[in-house]
Amino acid sequence: MLPGLEIPLDMIYAKKYKVNEGITEFLKKAFSSKVNISCICNDNSEWVTRVCRHYTLDYWIKSWLISSEIGLQETDKRFFRHILNDLNLNASDTYVVSTNELLLKNAFEDGMQPIQYGITSGIYPYALTAAKLSQILLENKGELTQPR
Repeated sequence: MLPGLEIPLDMIYAKKYKVNEGITEFLKKAFSSKVNISCICNDNSEWVTRVCRHYTLDYWIKSWLISSEIGLQETDKRFFRHILNDLNLNASDTYVVSTNELLLKNAFEDGMQPIQYGITSGIYPYALTAAKLSQILLENKGELTQPR
């Protein structure tokens, strides 16, 4: 904490992050539907913890997968295989939501269902809003199996 500041500087910075509109509602709906949500992140775990606590996301998200702690970059082909094994997940029942096409490609090649978030271009099914994401993940589970 800097002298004269009542709030640590990193928390001031964390407050500048904005949660995408509808994400909190999506997380609540997923939680009540017993859908487990994990979040992949490339920030360090201490920083992630602070941001999550600020927005109370830690209550709704089952696990945080920090790439630096796993020791693999998110776009590494081994990344998803590690996560599937570590969390004991069935690939075909696992959705990966991202804006990163390489990450989605790797997820698809490992048998998971990719959803490109907030982007209409690309070859994968997409969700422009958290409401559409809710519909895809919670109401139409299993519908997405192939790229467009």
